[in-house]
Amino acid sequence: MSFNSVQLKIDDTDPTLLYSGAWFTAGNASSEFNGTTHGTNTAGSTMTYRFTGTS
Repeated sequence: MSFNSVQLKIDDTDPTLLYSGAWFTAGNASSEFNGTTHGTNTAGSTMTYRFTGTS
């Protein structure tokens, strides 16, 4: 059995990411990808990324 794989980087500010709940933005340009990050301290907050694949 063989598998094909693709590595994909998605930044936390990508518009295809759907955030729900209470999120904050922060960042450190020298240590984070594109200098951004999202975080939450609120239970129940979610982030959704939808994609189409075969499995």
